Amino acid sequence: MNGKAKLAEAPADQYAGTGGKIRCAVQGCKYEGHILVGHVREEHGLDPENYARVHPNAPIFSEKGRAEYEKRQVTTGSQPKVPVRKKKMFSVRETFGIDLGFETDDNGKPVIDPATGKPKPKDRPIQGFAEPTDWTPKIDESYVFSSEETLIFLMALAGKDRTLLTGGTGTGKSSLVKQIAARLNYGLCRINFDGQVTRSDLVGEWIIKGKEMVFQYGVLPIAWKMPGVIILFDEWDSIKEDTAFVLQRPLEKDDGHLLILETGGELIPLHEDNFIVATGNTVGQGDESGLYSQGTRIQNYSQINRFGITIKMNYLPPDKEKEMLGKKFPSLEPAEVDAFVTTVNKVRDGFSNGQISVPLSPRDLIQWAQVYLKLGDPMKAARYCFLNRMSTEDAQVTEGLIQRSFEEQ
Repeated sequence: MNGKAKLAEAPADQYAGTGGKIRCAVQGCKYEGHILVGHVREEHGLDPENYARVHPNAPIFSEKGRAEYEKRQVTTGSQPKVPVRKKKMFSVRETFGIDLGFETDDNGKPVIDPATGKPKPKDRPIQGFAEPTDWTPKIDESYVFSSEETLIFLMALAGKDRTLLTGGTGTGKSSLVKQIAARLNYGLCRINFDGQVTRSDLVGEWIIKGKEMVFQYGVLPIAWKMPGVIILFDEWDSIKEDTAFVLQRPLEKDDGHLLILETGGELIPLHEDNFIVATGNTVGQGDESGLYSQGTRIQNYSQINRFGITIKMNYLPPDKEKEMLGKKFPSLEPAEVDAFVTTVNKVRDGFSNGQISVPLSPRDLIQWAQVYLKLGDPMKAARYCFLNRMSTEDAQVTEGLIQRSFEEQ
């Protein structure tokens, strides 16, 4: 760690207990101890921030607790040594397969490349890293990047703007982050907010190790200090209120410090090469579609407002979806690829106009094609992939769309 962390002040007389311990400041409580973090959480349902807010003059540590923290400041937890990573510039055109057009002169005419005699393709550089790490995702060669969303994401990445990706299930929010990280050799720290993630999971907690008490850091302090990491808050709109408070300060672009009150107010700065992004089926203000009411939560607007960039993800255009499916399953005939993609897009159109209650995602499309290659029957494969979970009415409409799409090929 860099320097000493900020520690709680020595206890005032009214909080002094016996044997150098401190008393809990909650009215009527008689608990005494050297570290109150676990007690106030378990007995009073208060995180350290809330306890400090209600009792601003009450310490979290006794003198002994503070001394224990200072003693172990360098060795506590499992924070790895911070490596030095060599950076590298990548071509956006070549790395992500995005056509940026051609370079033009001041008069708007194409610039001719003297080496080829043809218009010079336009390109943009983006900074990444020369080598991957253990945290870097694997490249999916079949992945197809959507041009506009990818370019906006790369712009946000270059500027380290806090970014929110929102959209329906299967629109590729997490996949976009993973595949950009994979190609630029960024590490990826993905945290799935499934409703069970707690504050201690994120920042850490005091534990008994042998005969000593040590602070075991959570995933965020480790990711915060590792260089070249994209920190992904997946399903951010399902985060609980008390856990969401951990992210308030880190989401501020001009601050970005992670505050750990459990260790006396330690501040961990976000590494300058790191990037914070979140995904959600909603933008944190409730579900308009009715598909995600269960599991998502309305978030504090002050946190929503901390995202400088918001990208709404949609399904790939049909031509891009066909390209993706053909790359992933090269044994499919072009006519079969057309039939699969045509079907899912007709189902999506039916969802948009109210004929069908749920859409089909790219995830459904891929699974359907995969099972089809094993069973050899598109209707039978569809039954086991998604028809059996649809309502009777939706399934009947979808069966008709499948039949027509494959008969037309």
